[in-house]
Amino acid sequence: ATITHESLPSDITDVSGRLDYKNDLVTWDQLLATYKGQRYSLVGQLSDFSRPVIDTKITSDQLALTTQIKVLNQAFQFTAFTGNYLNSSFDLKGDVHLFKDASPDIDLRGKAMLNLEDTGILIPRLRDRVKQLHPVGILSAEGIYQGKLDDWRNWKITFDATSDQVKIQGHPFQNFSFYYSQRDLTISKCETSSTIYDGT
Repeated sequence: ATITHESLPSDITDVSGRLDYKNDLVTWDQLLATYKGQRYSLVGQLSDFSRPVIDTKITSDQLALTTQIKVLNQAFQFTAFTGNYLNSSFDLKGDVHLFKDASPDIDLRGKAMLNLEDTGILIPRLRDRVKQLHPVGILSAEGIYQGKLDDWRNWKITFDATSDQVKIQGHPFQNFSFYYSQRDLTISKCETSSTIYDGT
């Protein structure tokens, strides 16, 4: 089976598996699908049709995701969104509010451990630049994002990240930190600091 929708950048293909329904509960086990060349496996359930809650685990060669989603009136609430992608990990919570004639409002907050070598895959448009810089290191990050994806000027963002050491083009930077804050059409802070390794 194939799933096609205008909101999807690519079709979901080779869908197979089993859904079971009993007593206001839908479950799925080893539900398989292919998206953009990656094969995914889903295990989970949908409970309480009056106030639906989706609990599911999604796995692939690159992803391990555990999530709980509460379906509200014209909104989704992510009470858990944790896992690993490539060599990075994340733990997020938040809400997505839907509108008929406008893009959704997104409110996310959480923590992540970002392996800089994953950056080019996580943000494909930066892949060539990342390859030139060849960043190496693990960032411990925490942040808040509020806004619409298509209206970046009105985003509200607070983001900070630290690392004991990162390397850029082979050059080590110790005690690295980065802080970024944006709201009300203004970038109020964009600061980075580190100690340059002296080789001793």
